[in-house]
Amino acid sequence: MPGDRRAVNRAEDLQGPHAGVDSAFGLHHLAHAHHAETAADPLGGVDTAAPKEANT
Repeated sequence: MPGDRRAVNRAEDLQGPHAGVDSAFGLHHLAHAHHAETAADPLGGVDTAAPKEANT
């Protein structure tokens, strides 16, 4: 998701630090709400083995 990070950083640069952080925080919560509505296990955590498997 590097593109998402660049978009958030660009928004912060254009809006000023406080507005940019507020915007990113809102997007973060929107992602949580989307996951809660669409995931089979909305309370599931991160699979800690997945990054290790992806790097092998």
